[in-house]
Amino acid sequence: MYAETLGNPLINIVDIEAIAKIAREAGIPLVIDNTSLAYLCRPFEWGADIVVHSATKYIGGHGTTMGGLIVESASFPGTTASSRG
Repeated sequence: MYAETLGNPLINIVDIEAIAKIAREAGIPLVIDNTSLAYLCRPFEWGADIVVHSATKYIGGHGTTMGGLIVESASFPGTTASSRG
């Protein structure tokens, strides 16, 4: 399941905790794009399994490079860190 912390273009605010509960019940990971609130919101604390950020928008900033970040919480069964035991 995928959601943005603040949806583009309407700036909808997602209820991460409610969506995380639905994802857990369905047995699928919740991926949150936290690009717009990278310094203000902590999706792992609300139940996200994976958080992504666009490095192009806020870290590079000038459009001269492309990049991104993917961070996993290791809370979802089968993810790399949770599989290590």
